[in-house]
Amino acid sequence: MFDPDRTTLGVDVSGTPNTIREVAGNPAFAFIRARHREVVLQDADALRGFIRELVSNLPERRHLVGKADTLAYANARLAVSDEEWQAAVGAEGATSWLKKLRKK
Repeated sequence: MFDPDRTTLGVDVSGTPNTIREVAGNPAFAFIRARHREVVLQDADALRGFIRELVSNLPERRHLVGKADTLAYANARLAVSDEEWQAAVGAEGATSWLKKLRKK
C-alpha cells in the first residue's frame, strides 16, 4: 500500500494496438484488482511503439490522484463500513496515514 504523501499517476493504456489482458494481481483492494491490466508486448520494438503511442497523447491518458483525493476516498469507504478499508486501517502493519484514519 502506498502512502498518499504525494500525487500518484495512473495511465490509461486502452485504445493502443497492443493486447491488454486482465490479470488478477495481488493488491489488497478489489477496486485495484478489478482494474489491474497487463500489456502483452512481443519484443523491444513493440515496447517502443507502445511508449510512442502513450506519449503522443499522454495528457489525455494521465489520471492524477492527489493526497486529498485519496484521503477523501478512504474516509468515504470507511463511512460506509467497507470491510477492506476497515481491515487496512486496523492491520498490525498499517502505515501512519492509515492509523490516522482509525481515529476519525
